[in-house]
Amino acid sequence: MTGLFVTLSGLISMSTEYLTLNVGAKINADLQLNMFAYYVNQNYNFHINGNSSILIAHITFYVKIIVNIIQKIITLISSYLLAASLIFVLFYKDTSSTLILTTATIGTYWFLTLFTKKRLIRYGKETAERDINVIRILNQTFEGIKEIKDTTEIFDTLVLIGVAGSRLVPTLHEMYLSIVTLLNSREVYIQSKQQLIAAINFVEKRKKEMGSSTKPIPIMNQIELKHINFSYKEGNQQTLKDLNMKIAIGKSYAIVGPSGSGKTTTVDILLGLLTPQTGELIIDGDHWKYNEIEKSISHNFAYVPQTIFLLDDTISHNIVFDGSPINTDRLHDAIEKAQLRPIIETLPLGIDTIIGERGIRLSGGQRQRIGIARALYQNTPIIVFDEATSSLDVTSENEIVKSIESLKGQKTLIVIAHRLSTVKKCDLIFFLNNGNIVNQGTFDELIQKDENFKKMNLLS
Repeated sequence: MTGLFVTLSGLISMSTEYLTLNVGAKINADLQLNMFAYYVNQNYNFHINGNSSILIAHITFYVKIIVNIIQKIITLISSYLLAASLIFVLFYKDTSSTLILTTATIGTYWFLTLFTKKRLIRYGKETAERDINVIRILNQTFEGIKEIKDTTEIFDTLVLIGVAGSRLVPTLHEMYLSIVTLLNSREVYIQSKQQLIAAINFVEKRKKEMGSSTKPIPIMNQIELKHINFSYKEGNQQTLKDLNMKIAIGKSYAIVGPSGSGKTTTVDILLGLLTPQTGELIIDGDHWKYNEIEKSISHNFAYVPQTIFLLDDTISHNIVFDGSPINTDRLHDAIEKAQLRPIIETLPLGIDTIIGERGIRLSGGQRQRIGIARALYQNTPIIVFDEATSSLDVTSENEIVKSIESLKGQKTLIVIAHRLSTVKKCDLIFFLNNGNIVNQGTFDELIQKDENFKKMNLLS
């Protein structure tokens, strides 16, 4: 009987451990992936106005709390089953002794719960050990009570009660800790459940949408922004005010203006990252409501920011970047056009050289060339350079400007710049101020007809 009990209790414990560890780990991974996908796929405005530390907390800490709740529920159910089994076996074997044991154990836990509450968690281990000592004393008492029984039966009963009692107290203790954890986690659960539910629903929705997504819309001749108005938050001052802009495929453009004039916001709307409150998009003469098409046009653009995001990986993987199989011809073509070949040839492992975290082993100009090569590898008709040279020294800046200028005629170029010296050879320059295009023309034309542009050129 004792052996059977020990085997059954061991199986229950092993099953509980398996469920709490393996199932918990799987749930944790699934929830974190769902939360990550949910946040990554939020619109750009969500991330601009959000706090990344809060998102990270939701993905890591809050998810772990939810998983901990699930694990404690599993433990609680298991503990109830084990406790019920133990009490049943003990009653079956020796009713009177079990009544004493059960009363003493429940009485002890009732006292501890009522008077110690949170202290019980801290002193739980000591409490369990003390209660086990009490059971050992009870075992000795039971031995005297059972004098009339066969000594073998008495010994078997005492062993069973001893083993069962030793398991019962930790089991009840585990039950209590599980309940305490569930109660303490209640507020966190309330705070995070909406995000978790939204994340799960979002992922399920995306799964259903797979294969039925909006067809990409190519830009063959021209894209136009018409009467665009945008503010980052409702009620705030408008960042863009009745903005109108035409971009013809194959030409080079610059968007310039003082800080806060709306340069980057304009490009973010072109890229489909932001949705304006009013206005429309005209592609090759077709009029579209912006919220109907924003995700269908992003494949037309490649983007080179001021600070290139680089992985602690090889040069080739940082150029390809999306994890897809490498197209060798396209890779080498991008390297040549970005004028990255001379740099690669100085490295012992060439394109297989690990560049370090954030490209720490490369200079600023070399990192920008990788960014340009990445944009070229994507093989999009339009490339946007967002202050791509502003953080470089004069020599590196001049080299990157030459690389950009060499792409004229091969790609449609949109250059956001603060220093006007970098955009002199663009076909058309849009001069923004206070969220609108106040003038446009070639560099020489704007120097002649716009005093503010002329002053800006002198300052740069």
